Amino acid sequence: MALKTTETVTVTVSDAVLLDEDVVLRDIDTTGAVKGTVTHRGGGVYGIPIFNVHAAGRVEICLDKPGYTMTPPSRMVNINFVPPLP
Repeated sequence: MALKTTETVTVTVSDAVLLDEDVVLRDIDTTGAVKGTVTHRGGGVYGIPIFNVHAAGRVEICLDKPGYTMTPPSRMVNINFVPPLP
């Protein structure tokens, strides 16, 4: 059973406007993680919500926008998961 918890990862991108389709989430360790709607927080800072997690593991966030790169090229996020009590 997945909990409806959300964690937001923050990335900074210079001189770019990011849309949802510009950000890719790769579920490396099959955590069940799903990317939510990318939000602009001002000054090149974007929030990327991650939800639907049902297992601990890693997810990778990458930028897929022609002509732009992220430094480092991707961001690895460790997901901690504590199952609900019975």
